[in-house]
Amino acid sequence: MLQRYFLAGVLLVAAPISLQADERLWPQAWESAAAAARVEPALLYATALANSGVESNGRLTVWPWTVRIDGRAQRFRGPGPAAAAARWATDRGKDVALGLFALRVPGEAVGRSLLRESAQLVAGAEQIADCLAAGADRAIALGRCLDPTASETDAGDLGRRILRMQRALEGGPHHTGGLCGVPTEGSKG
Repeated sequence: MLQRYFLAGVLLVAAPISLQADERLWPQAWESAAAAARVEPALLYATALANSGVESNGRLTVWPWTVRIDGRAQRFRGPGPAAAAARWATDRGKDVALGLFALRVPGEAVGRSLLRESAQLVAGAEQIADCLAAGADRAIALGRCLDPTASETDAGDLGRRILRMQRALEGGPHHTGGLCGVPTEGSKG
């Protein structure tokens, strides 16, 4: 199970901590969703990076139209194609997790509205808050938030990577209160 997070984990661990503003990430929406669920905004973003992170122009950024089918991430150009792929997979009984936070929904609930970034932020923040409230160990709870079937070891490893990214996001010298793309190793940032 840990293999599916290998690439994201390598990028997250190797990412420098300096941040630059990226207006595409709607910082206020991230902060609002996090505040409503009583979750730190950097934790919300770090969790999204762990699940949907993709390198673009030398920067690791989130990709809201990520669909995990049986644990394999597939990225789509928009909500329509992502919803169609998710419906196809759920119709065939496959395990499907949507978007920034690996949201698991019944097949009949898969739709374009849940693939909107704003809906994902609210649902993801609530999911993270619920996972943290249910688990005594923060790292394991975060890991199981993205992969409920993970072993305790795999969930802990994933959760610790998320927590390292959170610390990097909070400690970046250019942090302005909003959250932004993280330069990947070898990029100019």
